[in-house]
Amino acid sequence: MSDNPLENLNLTNNFMFVKTFSQADIFEETATLLLGEKVTVPNKASISYEKVSEIKYTKKGVRYDVKLGNSNKLVDMEMERILRDNDPLDKRASLYSAHMIINSLEKGQHYKDKKDTHTIFMCDFKPFEVDSYKYKAKYVCKTDKGIYVKYDTGDYHYFFNMTYNKDDIPKELKDLFTYIKDTQERNVPENSDLINKISERVKFIRNSESMKEEYAMLNLYENEIYADALSKGKLEGKLEGKLEGKLEGKLFTLISLVKKGILNPSNAAEELNISEESFLSKMKEAEMLPQS
Repeated sequence: MSDNPLENLNLTNNFMFVKTFSQADIFEETATLLLGEKVTVPNKASISYEKVSEIKYTKKGVRYDVKLGNSNKLVDMEMERILRDNDPLDKRASLYSAHMIINSLEKGQHYKDKKDTHTIFMCDFKPFEVDSYKYKAKYVCKTDKGIYVKYDTGDYHYFFNMTYNKDDIPKELKDLFTYIKDTQERNVPENSDLINKISERVKFIRNSESMKEEYAMLNLYENEIYADALSKGKLEGKLEGKLEGKLEGKLFTLISLVKKGILNPSNAAEELNISEESFLSKMKEAEMLPQS
């Protein structure tokens, strides 16, 4: 087993995702492929990742995975690993775009100055009941007679189903989703400049001592949070009616930390020496799903 903590992480992992797709040229080309229209990144400073947006500290904020600002269009790219019953994607997408809109307009600017927003959710599951690889949503206006009238807010929400495996998905998208889910050299097509570029970035991250140190520090911080919970007696408890019997204290705490977004499911599973799938299954049984 490799002692490199990044060696076996795929691109659905939050750390790997933001460190890879926050690179300007990779973001630009990936967003262009996903949206089907040109996305231009003016400069590296236009890209931000894991940035929290709050209008007021008492109000609900959002934390973007990777976001493009200072461009002709505002683009947010999110990685979603599980479908959360208490966190509907459509409602969350509307909040993400609302924050982008508010943060892009300065006092005194006219409404006509508002830029288009594109919120992208890359899902490792089927996000809606109807099977498809891509879902595009926008606001529409319909009269009481059932007639649609022109109504263009310039706000779009995109959801991609990375588990889709039917023949009508474009090969470039299918190859990208395959590599994201299983980030190994065997899944890098020779004729895809984008995936080869992503693969080179992944190799750099995995072999970078500074990246390994940053990831280790992140885990250390999460472990300190866990230790603090332990010292305060938060390891005791049970979820009556959710799981059979009494939950082990450590499992209860880890589920709580993942639910709060402090710990990711992969690290929590490692703490318990079980698979991530098993951990997520226990969370689902407990109806305590993680927040983004």
